[in-house]
Amino acid sequence: MLVLTYEVKTTAPSKMNQSMQQSLQILSLSNEELAEMMQEESLENPLLEIENSQSLLMKGSLESFPASKRPYSTDRAEFFPQDHLPEPESFKRFLLKQKEQSFYSRELKDIIELLISYLDERGYLRISPEELAFKNKTPVRNVLRALKALQGFEPSGVGARNLEECLLIQMRQKKLQEPSLKRLIQYHLELLKDRKYPYIAKELGVDLKELKRLAKLLKNLQPNPAFNFSFEPTVFVRPDIYIYKEGASFSVFFNRDSLPALRLSSFYLSRLSKNNSLKQEEKKYFQSKKKSADFFIQALYQREETIKKTALFIIKHQSAFFHKGFQFLKPLKMMDLARELNVHTSTVSRAVSNKYAHTPHGAIALRDFFIKGPQSSLIDSPSIKKIKLSIQTWIEEENPEEPLSDEDLKNRVEKSFKVDLSRRRIAQYRSALNIPQKRIRKLSFLYDSEA
Repeated sequence: MLVLTYEVKTTAPSKMNQSMQQSLQILSLSNEELAEMMQEESLENPLLEIENSQSLLMKGSLESFPASKRPYSTDRAEFFPQDHLPEPESFKRFLLKQKEQSFYSRELKDIIELLISYLDERGYLRISPEELAFKNKTPVRNVLRALKALQGFEPSGVGARNLEECLLIQMRQKKLQEPSLKRLIQYHLELLKDRKYPYIAKELGVDLKELKRLAKLLKNLQPNPAFNFSFEPTVFVRPDIYIYKEGASFSVFFNRDSLPALRLSSFYLSRLSKNNSLKQEEKKYFQSKKKSADFFIQALYQREETIKKTALFIIKHQSAFFHKGFQFLKPLKMMDLARELNVHTSTVSRAVSNKYAHTPHGAIALRDFFIKGPQSSLIDSPSIKKIKLSIQTWIEEENPEEPLSDEDLKNRVEKSFKVDLSRRRIAQYRSALNIPQKRIRKLSFLYDSEA
């Protein structure tokens, strides 16, 4: 059983304190930062060396670790059940993949790629086909063909030049045979924004009950096709761990692709084992370096064990998230994990700092699994369902001319439920309720229940 010693108070000499500080530093690093530190350590300590070949392993020696405590298996399959591990996708990358998988000509694919580069953060086209054709000296008819192809991609509505076209594309793809809905989108969006319901009903030749039904159909269309994607410029996150579902449970696997293969030098270990081959000063020097190398490798092992225990704790207490998604995250405190690991809360903070997990719902920062709440017990935490219901109610009752921002919702949640939630978390709850962001909701008919 691993004994964690990160926060032990000691009156040992300063050298011990420096070692403990190094251990804490190692714990707080991301994989990329740790790889850099390992390279530097191998340059400073002759007892540590980096293998030339690419490897997922970090090797100790029989002298450094008992057989039961060797930190890294030699079997890749033990940690990675799949050869290819998916990376989080940006919106444009998702479209480019569809382009490559299509059967269009290379010429048409090139124009589609060009169109993708002109999409804004909503997924709308920021340039007219005519202007793009002129800039790139290509026939307009080819650009229009490419645009039609792009508008057939997922998510539905991508490549539209305005809101009306975006909604009409979705109507076609969803096969909504509703002439009144089409006319509503084409001619009456502004009137809907101003809540001119009787006039709209008269223009469409329908009663208010039918207009309400049409508004509900509009509610199922997405005015922002790129809403559920990240957008360029994309900062790609390389997860430190992967959490996969295996049957009814979840397993944790470490990503060592970015870590070099570190091991104790067999050459210097051999020299140390031959007592007469070294002078006393040399022997003392290499023994000191070996001690440092052993501690460094042990600190790497402790880091992995702490992160793994942290991940298992998260899986246990955020089980609903892993099965169902963001809307089922619940308040969780680092203090609870600190008690379970028998370490200081600052150690937990270091363990989750700069660490990301690949989950069934994308790459998530470990820190984001911890949501502050006033209760000391997780069981007594406020219900996420109640928070979501309140968000939905507040938005239904908001002034359509001045919709509530995520910051406004955050303040209301904190005041009503006495919890500390990030604005990002509020946005996730709002998204789970299929409610668009503030600027999109200015077209209030999409979520109006009074039509």
